[in-house]
Amino acid sequence: MAGHDTIANGLTWTWHLLARHPAAETGLREELHRTLGGELPTFKHLKDLTYAGFVLAESLRLYPPSWVLTRRALADHDIGGTMIPAGAIIVVSQYLLHRDPRFFPDPLTFDPCRWDTARQQARPRLSYFPFGAGPRSCIGQGLATMEGILLLAAVARRWQCSAVTPVDCDPRATLRPKAPVLMRLRHVG
Repeated sequence: MAGHDTIANGLTWTWHLLARHPAAETGLREELHRTLGGELPTFKHLKDLTYAGFVLAESLRLYPPSWVLTRRALADHDIGGTMIPAGAIIVVSQYLLHRDPRFFPDPLTFDPCRWDTARQQARPRLSYFPFGAGPRSCIGQGLATMEGILLLAAVARRWQCSAVTPVDCDPRATLRPKAPVLMRLRHVG
């Protein structure tokens, strides 16, 4: 499940967001035209697919496939006046934290440009963690990011999607759409 279900859900949410934000899709398409010049995207293009990376990161911020994680407290710890006893299970939701206006102004807005270097560096390190954090973070983070960017680029260079139906979340082991995400495809290249 970890190798394909999460990236499939992540890309589904990405297409859902792009279909509803034509300016972001136009920015992506412009980058693909400039960067790929008609070629299929490969690893050699990855470093130049900056905006595609921003689109994926912003999608994972709003709809992280792994939307919640649990950890066990190894020792007693005071967090803001609340004592967490050793052995307690702590639940942290990326879905909620990624929508916190302290870290992401206008948090419900899909804004890929919030991932430019200056804005990223201005945020606390653990305000964004779609792959978890620390020694238990997802071992496949690099692969999933590379795969997500290249798949996004491969599809977007040839197809434009427009939304057909509204989409609701179904938070299970992964954050997935409640019903099939229907889209209309238009060949563009």
